Amino acid sequence: MRFFYILIFSLNLFANDIQLETPASFTANYIQKRYIKSSDIELNSKGLIIVKDKEELIWKQIAPFGYTIVLTGDKIVAGRGRELKELDNPIIFEMSQIIFKVMKGDFSELKRNFKAKYQKKNKEVVFHPIDKSYKKFISRIIININKNVQRFRFFEKSGNYIDIKFSNYKLDKSK
Repeated sequence: MRFFYILIFSLNLFANDIQLETPASFTANYIQKRYIKSSDIELNSKGLIIVKDKEELIWKQIAPFGYTIVLTGDKIVAGRGRELKELDNPIIFEMSQIIFKVMKGDFSELKRNFKAKYQKKNKEVVFHPIDKSYKKFISRIIININKNVQRFRFFEKSGNYIDIKFSNYKLDKSK
């Protein structure tokens, strides 16, 4: 019989403790809305997010079309093996890295480069950039947490935003 352990990390923001369950491997459904201000359009997608041993995050978009993105550390591979570089799209690259770290329970990047305000009533943390490189393109990041990440909102200075809702978390019990 195999056993698995759920690691519980505490994120200490001001005097508030947030308990975040971050198992080594899990899957969850997601629904994403991407608003593009210049075109005044909203793009919707949905799919599955898979975290494997806290080393790899896989975005499997199912609708409106199938597409896969794999994140491992500082590497992003999209579609049929095309590696994305930070220079290709720095905003998407940084946002992907932040989401990957947050889904693993690693808030070190956010704590180092953003000012955080915990709003206990709706269980959300609002992050405003303090690092000037992030201030160039990020307005704020809002993360809703209830044992795990429920919602991740990323607002750009341009008025564009991404809103991702996660649901149906399933732990990988084979670990």
